[in-house]
Amino acid sequence: MAGETAALDRALARAGETVTVRRQNPAAEVTCLAMVRGFEARPQADDLVGNVAQQDFFVILSPTPLGSFGVPTRYDQVVIGDMPRAIEAVTPIRIGADVVRIELKVRGGDS
Repeated sequence: MAGETAALDRALARAGETVTVRRQNPAAEVTCLAMVRGFEARPQADDLVGNVAQQDFFVILSPTPLGSFGVPTRYDQVVIGDMPRAIEAVTPIRIGADVVRIELKVRGGDS
């Protein structure tokens, strides 16, 4: 499903912001473009994953720049605007066996 991933890559190139996905053990990180938005005051039911706080963010990543880093886990962090944020939920979106995008719910400041 290269077409879907390529479309996401183009959209992120146009409107994405730079984030860093950081792995603690073993230490590794990758800087990439992502779509980042805060959860709205009145989110839709399908936006909710557990509790939602004011400092929660929804992040969409392309699998393309992640390479050997792979799909982030709940033990990793996303640095948004120089602030490390804990990953609360990871949802790889697949078409068939291929991951075409990765959705993250991230929370707060230092973790």
